[in-house]
Amino acid sequence: MKIRVRDVGEVAEEVEFEQPVSGLNAAPGRVAARDYECADPARVGLTHYRAGTDLFFDGTIDATVTGTCARCLEEFRVPVATDLHFLATPRGEGEERSEAEDVDVTIYDGEEVDLGPLVCERILLSLPTTPLCGEDCRGLCPRCGINLNQDQCECPASEGDPRMSIFRNLRVGR
Repeated sequence: MKIRVRDVGEVAEEVEFEQPVSGLNAAPGRVAARDYECADPARVGLTHYRAGTDLFFDGTIDATVTGTCARCLEEFRVPVATDLHFLATPRGEGEERSEAEDVDVTIYDGEEVDLGPLVCERILLSLPTTPLCGEDCRGLCPRCGINLNQDQCECPASEGDPRMSIFRNLRVGR
């Protein structure tokens, strides 16, 4: 979604739009490229206004992301609800902004501000680092590969690391 700079007035105005899935899944530099994929378009609600040449944006993002569990390799859905607050300033004026400000600062060139990359970034930053279908996920059996969340395997219990076997027979305090 691109917003023309001249359309942003001094009075706050609300805008709602959907960020297409293709834009979210093809975001440049995706860190979680194989772990997550957007299932539906992200819904964005923004309020924007201007103060001089600075453009202020405040709003919310709602999306549903499909993840692949790092333990059991099953797909699961993650609801994402996050806030979006940033200041867009023209190139040449944003370099002197303090990093201690409460809002993120982005630089715009020309007559439009592209909100798509900012929405993608916020969604990616709100996702868990390690995708898990649940905290109690038991994962896959290391021997037979069965999903331990769905079935119980018949593999013998692991005796642990064979390099530590000498310590299993030690006795503490006679």
